[in-house]
Amino acid sequence: MPSTRWLGTKEWITRSLARFGAFSSISLGFSGPDFGLGNADVVAIPGGNTFRLLHHLREHDLLRALRVFLDQGGRIYGGSAGALVLGASIAIADSSVGGQDDNIVGDLLVDMQGLDALRGCVAYPHFEQGVDRFEGHCHRWSQEHGVTVIGIPETCGVQFDPSGCALNAGPSPAYVFTSDGRRTV
Repeated sequence: MPSTRWLGTKEWITRSLARFGAFSSISLGFSGPDFGLGNADVVAIPGGNTFRLLHHLREHDLLRALRVFLDQGGRIYGGSAGALVLGASIAIADSSVGGQDDNIVGDLLVDMQGLDALRGCVAYPHFEQGVDRFEGHCHRWSQEHGVTVIGIPETCGVQFDPSGCALNAGPSPAYVFTSDGRRTV
């Protein structure tokens, strides 16, 4: 996300999570060897261009730091591009194959593997049930790549518990596309 939108995003996250209590601090940047993750309970990775985001995470070794954070019991919220990078791959997002983002970093990002915090699944945010371009893209992607794709509408969230079970944080349903051509709700 462009830095010009960071403050507005911080305000949105703070408002959205206010019902869960006060926050002692919310950092927009990172510093030190653990990027500030040692003092964090939750990390929020909002949207923007998915390719730029993954390139940035790789360039600053943040995927490794986020993996350590998760392995130590931390929680990560990913919205839009942030949800995509939590999956096994972000390649589904490429507009040249039917996704929603242009690969604006080009050859600077060859490896499309994400954090794989979704147990081998691929996230597809902004999903609209019944819309052919979303349904068709998720079906094709899951079958062609042999992965499970989770279509996540705007009013839905998916959480993975430590055992690997996916939980719908609702209120809308999530749509699960599997490599055998099935779609479940």
